[in-house]
Amino acid sequence: MSIRPEIATPGIRLLTDVPGPASVAVMQERGEVVPPGYPTATSVLARTWRDGYLVDIDGNRLVDLTSGIGVSAFGGTHPVIARAVQRQADKLLHTAFSHVAHRGYVDVCRELNALPAGAGAYRSVLFTTGAEAVENAVKIARAATGRPGIAVLGASYHGRTLLTLSMTAKQVPYKDGFGPFLPDVQRLPMPTVAADFGGYLDRHLREPESIGCLVVEPIQGEGGVVVPPRGFLRALAEQAARHGIVVIADEIQTGLGRTGTVFAHEQDGFEPDLITVGKALGAGLPLSAVVGRTELMDRVPVGGFGGTFAGNPLSCAAALASLRLMRELDLPARARAIGDVFRSRLGPVAARRPKEVALRGRGALWGLVFHDPVSGEPDRARAVRVGRDCLAAGVLVLVGGLDGNVVRMLPPLVSPPSVIHEGLAILADVA
Repeated sequence: MSIRPEIATPGIRLLTDVPGPASVAVMQERGEVVPPGYPTATSVLARTWRDGYLVDIDGNRLVDLTSGIGVSAFGGTHPVIARAVQRQADKLLHTAFSHVAHRGYVDVCRELNALPAGAGAYRSVLFTTGAEAVENAVKIARAATGRPGIAVLGASYHGRTLLTLSMTAKQVPYKDGFGPFLPDVQRLPMPTVAADFGGYLDRHLREPESIGCLVVEPIQGEGGVVVPPRGFLRALAEQAARHGIVVIADEIQTGLGRTGTVFAHEQDGFEPDLITVGKALGAGLPLSAVVGRTELMDRVPVGGFGGTFAGNPLSCAAALASLRLMRELDLPARARAIGDVFRSRLGPVAARRPKEVALRGRGALWGLVFHDPVSGEPDRARAVRVGRDCLAAGVLVLVGGLDGNVVRMLPPLVSPPSVIHEGLAILADVA
């Protein structure tokens, strides 16, 4: 079904079909120089971002409900961050921190160390990608415990390197053809309802004495915006501690205000030993980190951390600006307000058709989940259609989940509420 501009509210501007001819032309060139294994879901070519809208090279103005998959909490660009990066670029573009240090790296780590709510001292180490942060968190746990095993949950997604693919649930397209994977990973089932979670690890974990870390996403974004039942993660963390297992909260997508608190795990009432952060940290520049208890971080031997571009000056300048803005703009409060908009706009859609549609999420991370009303099976075709119809009407969403039946939304936290209302009104109409 093709939805034309006349049904869109005034903020959206569609001068052409989406994707437009200029975007299509560049995508044809792309096919000649980029391998097909790296697809682009929308075939839209971005030009700029302003006030909640992405503007493409055809001049179309689209509501952005994706934030570059959660990176652009401050939008596709922000003047404070842009100025900070430009000032740093005028001074120094690069020095490998493992050889010649720079002040920005130290300042970012100091800022990150102050964020966890847990008692005790923390240290941080910087990397480039989320997967790299997760890998190094696992290395820290192994160094501290001497145990090789890794436990993960349900529909988890932790990255695309060999180790993080071994920890990731979805086979196609992420893992297909890339095996064999590492054998030390155990996947625990994710419960769907609140229950008595006592003894959960003992029931589901083989040889817990071999497990060095339990890696959990407080909300499984790529897995389909799966929200664990209240109390589950806290119970799991307490049981892991009794077994001497290091608890790692993968907050790459959920951290830094996205779900209504600085870290999503705060709402689940547990204190992880290690926290991975990324995405919004660099506000578009590549930066990730592991923030952890000092007694664990210090177990890694000298030379065990490194990376040519890890914590580069430009990314650190962006991170310092973004962390300051997170406080000044109170991003967690903005996320909570965005959550109210999602519930008011999409809650009625799910309530009218409870066998077909479910809404789940928290703060500014939400998923609209589709099932066949008769069989109850995941309805991937419908999710794909809804995503396509949203794009045609000028709204950017993500389609994914373990079964491909989830429309995922994580808008910039600085987007005006009116813009989010505009995009969700169209989504509610086509869903």
